Amino acid sequence: MPLQRRSDITYILGLIFLIAGIIYFFASNWQGFTPIEKTSLAIGLVLLGYVAALFYRNHHLFSYLSRWWLIFSAIAFGVSVALIGQMYNSHADSYVLFLVWLIPTFALALITRYQPMYWMSFILFELALWLKIYPTGFWIQYTIWEELLIYLALIILHSILYIFLNKCSLQKLSFLAVIIIQWTIVSRLIKHSILSVMKNFDGAMLLYFTFHVLYVAFMVYFLRKQFTIKHKHPFIFAVDLLAFGAYIIFNSFEIYVELFGDYFFISSSLLLILLFVFSTYGVKKLKESEKSNQKWTRYSYQFFTMVLSFLGTIIAIATLVSFFTLLFGWEDSSVWLTLGIGAALIVGAGTIHKNSFIVPKTTLQITGAAFLFIFAFWRSELWAYALISALFIGITAFYNKKYEGIIFYLAANGAILSFFMMVVAEYSFSYIVAKIFIFVLFTMNSGIYLISKSQPIGKMSYALSLAFLFYLTYDFDEQSLALSILFNLMAIMYLCFHLYRPVTPSRSMNWLTWGAFIAYITWKYYEYIWSLLHKSIGFLLLSALFFAIFYLWGKKSSLPSNKIAWHWKGILVLAIIQFAFIGGTAYQKESQLQQGELVALSLQPVDPRSMLQGDYVQLGYSIANDYREQVKNDYKGRVTIQLKPTTKTVTYQGEKIPVYEAKNFSHTKTKPKESLFMNGKGYYGTLTMGIEHFFIEENTGEKWEGKKFALVKIAKNGDAILVTLVD
Repeated sequence: MPLQRRSDITYILGLIFLIAGIIYFFASNWQGFTPIEKTSLAIGLVLLGYVAALFYRNHHLFSYLSRWWLIFSAIAFGVSVALIGQMYNSHADSYVLFLVWLIPTFALALITRYQPMYWMSFILFELALWLKIYPTGFWIQYTIWEELLIYLALIILHSILYIFLNKCSLQKLSFLAVIIIQWTIVSRLIKHSILSVMKNFDGAMLLYFTFHVLYVAFMVYFLRKQFTIKHKHPFIFAVDLLAFGAYIIFNSFEIYVELFGDYFFISSSLLLILLFVFSTYGVKKLKESEKSNQKWTRYSYQFFTMVLSFLGTIIAIATLVSFFTLLFGWEDSSVWLTLGIGAALIVGAGTIHKNSFIVPKTTLQITGAAFLFIFAFWRSELWAYALISALFIGITAFYNKKYEGIIFYLAANGAILSFFMMVVAEYSFSYIVAKIFIFVLFTMNSGIYLISKSQPIGKMSYALSLAFLFYLTYDFDEQSLALSILFNLMAIMYLCFHLYRPVTPSRSMNWLTWGAFIAYITWKYYEYIWSLLHKSIGFLLLSALFFAIFYLWGKKSSLPSNKIAWHWKGILVLAIIQFAFIGGTAYQKESQLQQGELVALSLQPVDPRSMLQGDYVQLGYSIANDYREQVKNDYKGRVTIQLKPTTKTVTYQGEKIPVYEAKNFSHTKTKPKESLFMNGKGYYGTLTMGIEHFFIEENTGEKWEGKKFALVKIAKNGDAILVTLVD
């Protein structure tokens, strides 16, 4: 959500903790509510968002908050649908949940024209789509032909989506479509690589071979065309270049390994050279687009160089270690060679001055630093860590005003920390001495940040000061209460100082401070408050705290804001439809539950977790096993399960419930008129009946372990609802 002022972050935190508190309140008291109360609470949660949005719509200071409350309402609707599903034990993590959630969210996006709503809609669309393809609860193994058709459809769909989003002036959102398109293509072509296609050549592999040829031809044409466009977007160019580079590098590396066998360093050396050539070419082309969009070129450039430098470092270290092992082995007499290799790589990197060679230069620098650490670790003596600490400090001073200094500044802190920790271990000092050393590092980094805030190492020194400060607030078992209070007060004061009096106006530093503050509050909440207060009370108190901070802080710095234009009539119609859906779904399920016939089915449970609906037990039924044994594995579609009673019964609330088993399985649309039956879906030997998930309260899993039967209400139309589990 776009921020109007710095105080807005406190309001966002208030909303987040409010949602969390309400959800935990529902979860902890869910079993004590009647169905009518549950449905009313679900509707009330959505209504709260709409009422608050209407309240803020005409506010002279905070009218922009009305759209935030509409987002709250959209989230609340998804939570409500999930809670209704939990009430009747159906659709855990189902694509249906996200599809139902998507419809009103997208409608809100169209009504308000608010970009975060479009982003939320896109995410829900992707969740619904991928959960439809890969549903939770059972594993689907697609044939190679099905997989090919599915992923081709995904590519076409997201290509259309990319064009549509661009035409709707949602360019940034269209970038996600590009990323998904490239990931979809490259992931399939890596799974079915050129080498694997040639080794297992058949009809399907011929199609994948054609897919490889078409992808290479298209990317060559597309990238060449991009080079001639003056106003091309650098991010799109960087994503396409990275994806195509990953494809080329992986397939080349796989072929190199096949050709050279066990001589890993040969294939990895060739791969490293290929990566360097590719990175140099890519950086050069990215720089050419700088005039058209300097901001995005900078971001794309950093993203591009960071990813390739990381990959290059891994390959370089693996190559040199392999070569070193082959020539010298890991004998003590060879330890000084690692120091020499590290120093040579760093010095060699210093001779590279061309900007287009940034990836090779960064790779050599990081690899050199890694070999210096290998030297110190190999020697495992204090003087070795002191030596590399001095080297890194000197190199950092040399690169003080350049971005390369960040690498060596981080390495210097790591070396000094290793030296301090080795001193503590060598002389068996207590944890207090260790914390004193950490305090020294915290003080050093915070001081360097104040001095070098405008230098590249400034941001890194601030990030490290936060990391060391967090470690200081960690409570050891033997730590005194006074020391714990001192360090936590110091952390709060340090964070508040940088929140209210930021040293630099940098937005990234502001976000870093807020991120650290949120992480600290969350961590200490779990450490101190979690076990003392009920979860919902703790979250609601935090929500109230952040709302109070917002109003005290926001009113002092707020200027009158423009009225937010959105049509309340459209919102009203949408809200009525949502309430009708929640109430109608609950009524339909409740009617089915009251009128259905109660039967028992034998089962075997396992225990995963739902994303939105809490803890649940995933159930495996004997009927599903019978289906797997009796029916061919080539069927996909609806299944009618005709049931028959066995001689077994189970007792539930003083009543004996008959245990049923499958009599036969039918794939026709004709339903049995006399006997009891259930509806199901078959998928190549896997049977699902919509009663595979049983939701339980948190931390009560042991209570449900070993349950042998599921009690199920079956309606006249064959739909089933899970009631409970019994022995």
